[in-house]
Amino acid sequence: MSKTQVVLVGARELERDMKQFADDNYNESFNAMRRCGTQFKKELRSRVRKEVKSDHLLTKGFWTSSPHGIKGSHLYVEFAGEDHSVNPHWHLIEEGHRLLTPRYMGYNYIRDIRGIHSVGEFEESGIPGDIVEDEMYKTMEKALRKNNL
Repeated sequence: MSKTQVVLVGARELERDMKQFADDNYNESFNAMRRCGTQFKKELRSRVRKEVKSDHLLTKGFWTSSPHGIKGSHLYVEFAGEDHSVNPHWHLIEEGHRLLTPRYMGYNYIRDIRGIHSVGEFEESGIPGDIVEDEMYKTMEKALRKNNL
């Protein structure tokens, strides 16, 4: 069995330069991460609407935070599928639940409702990484043009 080894010359320097570039252009990085969060919501919303027959305001409570982080290269955005006032039952759709009879009938078990697990499948598909990569590439191009580089 032969072993093949690939060595990338200059990869560490490129990564260092990209981090420095992101730190120097914090506002552009911040806005790019905000756009990534919006695109993430939009993509996930379309996937959930395909999966669930009756949307009934199910995706209205999708929420992404404003970007957090100290430097431009360490920004992140948080996602929540439910809001207590708008979409308090998202976790039941996402993770699944047991269907029971009403209280006056004694909470008897009817069946299990399968969860759609859309967030996990969406993250495993690699689309969020593609969204971030595309948006950061656009931001880098814009900043380079702005700085005449």
